[in-house]
Amino acid sequence: MTTSTKHRTWSELGPVTQAALRCKEPAFWAFLWENDFVSWKIENEETAAVAVRTICEIESRSRLAEHSEAQAIWHDLDNLYQAWLARER
Repeated sequence: MTTSTKHRTWSELGPVTQAALRCKEPAFWAFLWENDFVSWKIENEETAAVAVRTICEIESRSRLAEHSEAQAIWHDLDNLYQAWLARER
């Protein structure tokens, strides 16, 4: 990881990287399940990625780079997740 990558803000990462990072977080998995975003239990990064693709209505997280509707859905989802985290702590 380069120095410039380490110091980038969350918004500078862009939605594709943001989604990839979130899908690694067990708390994100719990958030999706507990808030009924999906009907299946998320137990790993791959099932989280499937959930993000389903919620954002895209076939690949890379589509978040170019699909404005999917980006809007992602940003709303991530904002809800951050609010949920703040309440849970």
